[in-house]
Amino acid sequence: MKDIVLTPKQNEIINAFFNGDKLWIMSVGGKGSAKTTATLFILLRLMFDQEFSKSKILVARESLRDLKNTLIDEFIRLCTEKGIKLGIDYDENKQLQRIYSYVNQSEIFYLSLSDKNEQYKTVRSYEFNVVIIDELDRISYKAFEEASERLRYPHKFIRGIVNLNPVPQDHWIYEWFVKENGKFTPFTQIIKSSVYDNFVYVEVSKDFLEKADKYVFEDKVYYVVNNRRYEIVGEKGDKYIAKRFNPPHTYLAQMEHKPYYYRRVMLLGEWGNAYFEGNGIYTSYFSEENIYHDFNINSNLAFYYNFYAGIDFGFRRPAYVLLFEDELGRLVVIDELLGENEPVSIFLQNVAKRLKSNFGLTIHDVEWWGDVAGNQRDQYDGITLLKKIQDEFRLTIKTMRVPQFQSIEAIRDMLTTEIQGKKWLRVYQNCHITLNGLLGEFQIEDNGKLLKDGYYEHIHDALRYICYPLYRKTKHSNLVIKTPKY
Repeated sequence: MKDIVLTPKQNEIINAFFNGDKLWIMSVGGKGSAKTTATLFILLRLMFDQEFSKSKILVARESLRDLKNTLIDEFIRLCTEKGIKLGIDYDENKQLQRIYSYVNQSEIFYLSLSDKNEQYKTVRSYEFNVVIIDELDRISYKAFEEASERLRYPHKFIRGIVNLNPVPQDHWIYEWFVKENGKFTPFTQIIKSSVYDNFVYVEVSKDFLEKADKYVFEDKVYYVVNNRRYEIVGEKGDKYIAKRFNPPHTYLAQMEHKPYYYRRVMLLGEWGNAYFEGNGIYTSYFSEENIYHDFNINSNLAFYYNFYAGIDFGFRRPAYVLLFEDELGRLVVIDELLGENEPVSIFLQNVAKRLKSNFGLTIHDVEWWGDVAGNQRDQYDGITLLKKIQDEFRLTIKTMRVPQFQSIEAIRDMLTTEIQGKKWLRVYQNCHITLNGLLGEFQIEDNGKLLKDGYYEHIHDALRYICYPLYRKTKHSNLVIKTPKY
């Protein structure tokens, strides 16, 4: 194991697995971020370190063939190279196979967690103290639940680790492991990685630059030698300290020229959907220039910016987005919230707490816009929803009719228009639902109507309710009526 050179991110994963205080480690990253290599190191230690002797280890993936051709074959190859003898066996149906360590008597059981013929139910006869699942994003929640309930073999060390590519926010994995109230969230440490985290530090001579090809991407300068990419990060005497990236330069360059929605997920490792299908309303209008990175929270925000919020009154899933406007009239979406089976009054209480804790704002520091239908819904003993909100929160929510076509065109124009070198409408990098919506999840059905997906549609409506009136106000304020001179 000493000859395996690990990246800083792999060391972080391994340390969290063996020394952390969470039952589950979630390693989520793009394609080529070397998640599997960290898992391989973990397996080697579990099988040969006496501290973990007599462990029962489940290693699983959606496809048994893929599991054998990747993690298992590499594990057996390394053991063979080191002269370590293993015992290999399988059950009579060849559905669950076993590897036995003669060093510390630990055992690996590996199998498919495919839904096909409910193969995942094979684990029901076993108990494990370690569960390792590769490519969790390819299996169902039923399969994972079945495997996770087997994590109960009596042993002093009990731990689970799952590897996956990022998933959208409406995926079961995100809801179970990432959301604040997710069933596994309190027991999980999430470690995110990008393909750019797959590097090791090396020393190179100063004449290194003379024989290297220069490659520039997003204002960063890299040097390429023999299809290996290097990034100079410091000096040490007569040498440079450099990051040497493990993936080939040609692979990295190919990934860097994919569409941004794909790069954001599979290169940078951000939550989202890399495979949009359907009619993304804003996909071709949204670019990296629409992402806002630098937001500094201070107690004087209300003094420096105008704040606006759009709210959708969906009774099952109310939603809100918060925007600030700078001195040039440029807008940035800096917050979002999607409710879950809660009345609007409770939702607004949560929004008020969020505004106070995250931004030092009250709900009265914000100009609110919502659905005009809020004037028509007599849900509270003949009182409209807007009137109830006004009575309970002393908050006036402005409304206007927001036509579908015109509001979409307004947002498209705001995404592409520049004001002194910056896009008119940008989105803060942590507003993942809005980002993924603009990248492709906000869609139109074949009949021309907005897609009702029960999730992204609510954030989209909230965004339309605020952007359209602000767009109209700006356009009308720039309108100049010329009269003839006589």
